[in-house]
Amino acid sequence: MTARLCRLRSGLQRLLCVVNAYGVQGRSATNASADQAEFELASGSSSKYIMLAAPRMVRGHQRPYDVFKLGLIMPAYFMSVGGFQYSQSLCQHLLEFLLRYYDELPATEASSQEPSNLFCMRFQNTNVLYCRGGYEEIEGDFETVSLETFEYIVSPSPFLDAKTLRPIEFTPFQLDGQNRPLPRFEHASPRVSVIIPVYGSPRYTLDIRNEVEALLPELKALNGRVIISVDGHDHPLQTSLHLNLLKGIDVETVEVHSHEKNIGFIRNVNFLYEKTSDDEIVVLLTTDVKMQPGSLSRVIAPLVSNDDIALSTPFAVGGENLEAPESDVLHWRDLDTILSNVETSYPDAETNVGYMLAIDRRKYPAAELFDEFFENGYGDDSDLYYRCVNLGFRGVVADNCCVFHEHGASFDLTSMRSELRSENFRRFMGRWGQVHSERHPKAAARLDMLKSERGRLASALVQSLPMPKIVFLLPTNLRTIGGVAAVFDLVEALCDLGVSAAVICRQTPFDESGFASRSISYDNVARRDIVLANATVLIATSSDTVEPVQELARQHELKTGYFIQGPEFSFSDGQFLSSVVTGYLGFDAIFVVSRFLEEVVKDHVDKPISLIPYGPRLEKYYNLGISREPKSIAVQLNGNTNKGAAFVAGVVASLVPKGYRIYSFGDDALRSKRKNFCTHLGFLTTAEKIRLFNRVEFYLDASNYEGLGLLLIESIRCGAIPVYRHNGGTSEILKTAGCGIEIGDYAAIGKIDQQLSEFRRNANFETEREFCKKSVEGHTLEAAAEAMLEWYNAQC
Repeated sequence: MTARLCRLRSGLQRLLCVVNAYGVQGRSATNASADQAEFELASGSSSKYIMLAAPRMVRGHQRPYDVFKLGLIMPAYFMSVGGFQYSQSLCQHLLEFLLRYYDELPATEASSQEPSNLFCMRFQNTNVLYCRGGYEEIEGDFETVSLETFEYIVSPSPFLDAKTLRPIEFTPFQLDGQNRPLPRFEHASPRVSVIIPVYGSPRYTLDIRNEVEALLPELKALNGRVIISVDGHDHPLQTSLHLNLLKGIDVETVEVHSHEKNIGFIRNVNFLYEKTSDDEIVVLLTTDVKMQPGSLSRVIAPLVSNDDIALSTPFAVGGENLEAPESDVLHWRDLDTILSNVETSYPDAETNVGYMLAIDRRKYPAAELFDEFFENGYGDDSDLYYRCVNLGFRGVVADNCCVFHEHGASFDLTSMRSELRSENFRRFMGRWGQVHSERHPKAAARLDMLKSERGRLASALVQSLPMPKIVFLLPTNLRTIGGVAAVFDLVEALCDLGVSAAVICRQTPFDESGFASRSISYDNVARRDIVLANATVLIATSSDTVEPVQELARQHELKTGYFIQGPEFSFSDGQFLSSVVTGYLGFDAIFVVSRFLEEVVKDHVDKPISLIPYGPRLEKYYNLGISREPKSIAVQLNGNTNKGAAFVAGVVASLVPKGYRIYSFGDDALRSKRKNFCTHLGFLTTAEKIRLFNRVEFYLDASNYEGLGLLLIESIRCGAIPVYRHNGGTSEILKTAGCGIEIGDYAAIGKIDQQLSEFRRNANFETEREFCKKSVEGHTLEAAAEAMLEWYNAQC
């Protein structure tokens, strides 16, 4: 410890001894204003405690930590204690006393040239200072001083002079409702605003537009409004994509703002929150949330009916610490239906989560909602929770409501999500670590008990719900397998259209918490039979689900279908040719994802074939409008011979010497083996694929065969020019339309450079991109669900 810090510590301790020994009395706040309050040091008075900080007024709301003009000294701010209001004149007197006392101490050689500034703050409820950083963020020396049950921080650095949002009312006791006047609604229907920050993938903007339009009748009944703010992106085209998707929305109830430059999630939220200053309740809604009718009213109900509640969040599938109760209910919408009819208890959230967060503005009247100390979200909502707790209010779970939260709407354009979570968690624990560790375990245990009760109730009532009518049988629930993920996505899209659908999985090695559509284990016979007893059609999804589907359909008298996503008789080098071909017979309906597959199987089926034009979700993949690297090609490369690994190797060997840059992705094990000839990126997330497909000029589809070829469609939507073998699926669509670049077989690899060079010299890239995009525009998840629904309505 430096000599200066020794003096600071000694000076503070001696001052506090004086204050505690003599006490401080002030005139009652009811008898005199704070500016006129008198004070005196009186022997024998009861002890009082001080907090050194600085209040200021911003738009009528008090905010701390501004510099009071007393040299360079931070003034003290006294909260009401024991019915007395301590004034700034008293604070100034004490600081002058401390400064004089400090200056009288002999200066050491190390500190004689330093300015005589002292900054200190008492705190409780947390083990660190409430400032932008906490201990680890403070530059300069600091020292903690422990006296009785309270701690102080002393430092020569002005770390209190940092931006924050609200005065933290540190008092010798935790504030409770009976010691403070509580606001009450003056009318039955408070003014409500829903604020929605927009950034990232346009698919979420399309989703939230649909949610807002469904929400409008309920919102209008509450005399509410919606405010949307589209954050700036790296290129204007990206922002325009979002704004175009929001065009035509109800302008009387919804106002849309946009920013030319990116201001970040927290500033965007604060921008929106500032525009709600005349409202009483604000609901923050992120774009990756889906909800049922009535959800808004249920989420704000705790704020209206309880004077001590400032924050409210519903349960969610994907709700992290507020994850929906586990039960036998198959879909989050059904769980919400059950929860909406239970008696509420509004348990402490500890902490609230920002996917759907209702804030009572009368209890938290700050000009800003979140602290910019937390970058791009994560931790900001938990920080808000503890600030409300310090103000004497509660943040609760609206335990009669469940929504779906997908995660990551703002992170489709970044690969830094895990790093941000880690850093912000460190900052949060640095600020609130002690209080969180003391409070959270007990609150979490109480919440877990409630969730268990709700889950058991939901399981008991599950048979009262409408049972799924369309059921798919999958070999596994591993969603990393493309065909498995496609079925789950189709089931969820059917549920969005109002058709109850479900999945039965023969193997369930994957934990499905956080997913919208949950599956039933094939081995859970009782649960499986309940579902199938009420179903209408059971659909096989692979050759190894054919026999179980036909057997279960006979037992339960169901229609049967076969959802075909690829030429399965060619899988595993044709080992299962006989069983696959004979397995096509005996179904009531055959569904295929492309016209190519229709041609392949039509001679082996005895029932009509229905095209289910599967593809990526609308706006999930998109052109960012950025410049592309010349002579760059992306390609999938892994150990699967069916995906054309040998062909890719030949293309790489041919094109790299001619100046082409190859970016391959797929099997992580190939990173080191391919580094001399191409840049191998390993497995890619959706965000990473979007960035790659927007970076390159071309995408090479080298598969030996494809039932559809999702990667080719995804790359086309991102603006990469397709280079493809005539292998079925999407390539058949492109060949028929006459777009993209078709290449030959292995013997023609040497001619690919000539084809690409000619295209680069003569073709208009933008015209070709639009041509290719238009050729596959009918293949979307939404179109597939609508086609399946059309078949169901006609046949069932």
